[in-house]
Formats: sequence, C-alpha cells, structure tokens
Amino acid sequence: MHITRWISRAATLCVVGPIAARLAQGVHAPDGAEGASFLVSETPARGMIVLAIVLAMTGLVGVLIARVSTRREAMLNMSFVLGWVAWTSGRMGELFRVDQSGFVMLAIEAALIGCVVVAVMVVASGTQDEDSSSRFDPKTMLAGKGGISLFAAAIVTLAIVWLFGQTDLPGQSLWSSFAGGVAAGLVGAMVQQSSGAGTKGAHPRQRDPETTHGFAPMIVGVLFAGVLAPLVGMFVPGSGGVLKTIGLGTLPGWLAVSPIAWSVGALLGVPIGWGWVESTVAMQETSVKHA
Repeated sequence: MHITRWISRAATLCVVGPIAARLAQGVHAPDGAEGASFLVSETPARGMIVLAIVLAMTGLVGVLIARVSTRREAMLNMSFVLGWVAWTSGRMGELFRVDQSGFVMLAIEAALIGCVVVAVMVVASGTQDEDSSSRFDPKTMLAGKGGISLFAAAIVTLAIVWLFGQTDLPGQSLWSSFAGGVAAGLVGAMVQQSSGAGTKGAHPRQRDPETTHGFAPMIVGVLFAGVLAPLVGMFVPGSGGVLKTIGLGTLPGWLAVSPIAWSVGALLGVPIGWGWVESTVAMQETSVKHA
C-alpha cells in the first residue's frame, strides 16, 4: 500500500500535474498575457475545452487512486494536479486590469470545477474504504449538522482568505486557499462534534456512515466559497473599484484567489483540519477507555 501511494504521488507530481499545467498555459488572458482563468480569457471556447481536459485528467487520477488506495489519497493527488495548474497560472490582479466585468464568469468557472470535484468524489465513494469520514453521500452529507458545517466552512474560508490573501501571486493564492481549507476543516469538525452524533464507540474513521457526515460538507463549503467570492467582488470592491485596489495593492483576498486554487484548498486543506480534530477526539476517547 505504501509503495502504491508513493508511486501515485510521484506520477501525479512529476507527470500528470506538469502536463495539465502545460495545457493550461495555452489559455491566455484577454490582453494575450498569461491567463489566470479559463473562461475569462482571450478565447473562452478554447479555455472551456482546456478546462474540460484538465478536469478529466484530475477526475481520472481521483477515481483510479481511490480504487487502488484510499479516498484521502485520491484527494491529495487531485490537489497535486490542480495545484500545478494554479501555481503556474497568471495573477488575478492582472486579469482584472484588463477585464473588470468577469465576476459572473469566474463564479461559473469555480462552480464547474467544484461540481466536477464533488462528482468525482461521489464516484470514488463507491470503492471499498473503511474511512467513513471521507465518504461523499449526497443523500446524507447535507442533513442536520452536515448542512450547518457546510455554511460554516464557507464563511470561515472567506474570512481566512481575506486575512491571508495579501497579494495575488499564485503562491500566495494557493497558500491562502489552503489556510482557508484547514480552518474550514477545523470549524466544520467542531460543529459536527458538538452534536455528538456518530462520534462515540468507534475510531473516527470507522464510524457508521449513516450517522457520520465526515468532511465532505466542508469540502463542498470551500468550493461554494469559491463561487461566492467573485459574486461578493461584484459589490466589494465592485467593477468600478477593483482597479483602484489593484493600484493600491489592496485587492481583497477573495478576489486574489483563482477559481482553480479554491479546489486545491478544499481537497488539500480540509482533510488536514478535520484530521487534527479527528486525532484529538481519538486520543480523548482512548484516555476515557483507560481511565
């Protein structure tokens, strides 16, 4: 199992990711410069085709690795592919310099990426995996505390991205989305733990999937934040004020993160934040048993 994991990570980081990034670099901004978006680009039709190819590659990686390894490993490798694309893309500030009306298209792009990510994980959830917390079940993951943790994750992510997104450099964009994902995982896990549902009597990764929402709602919440961010940007700072913020170096963090970077934060950050709470709960339950 460990050999399979390292081989898959090496293949994703050294082969699939660079190929996806190279394809994405063929999409240029409206002024011909390096692009930060597939749909707000020089040729949106071409951008849509390239986005479809990149997402197909990402989805294939996710499904295959979920079958030979685990769903968490699949998420990690999917984030590697998308991270390559986000890391080598252009800057959002440069995009807004030449197009101050692309907010809706950015939201649509984030929604498309998010829908594909969720669809892949729903398919991957059909594989044998004892880790019920990584399971994506549309019928149960949004019920009760799951829905609350989704919206809590979205709000927390936007707040953290605003706090950490000080520049629109691709690396900063990825870092702030990752930090938002970790925070979303932490807060969402605490929301679910507060209910006490499905949290006792077994290791956190092996609890009843019918009563455990897991971190799927938080991943959806971060992806949802990626859709909300440009819509918020329509009003704050708005199409009339975005150029001023770029000139002053105060572009809001929610606009500094590219649509594809949000998915990296969701897939990479949320499981880490959830895992911290998961480990703490496991240690507490072990202490109680031995008390």
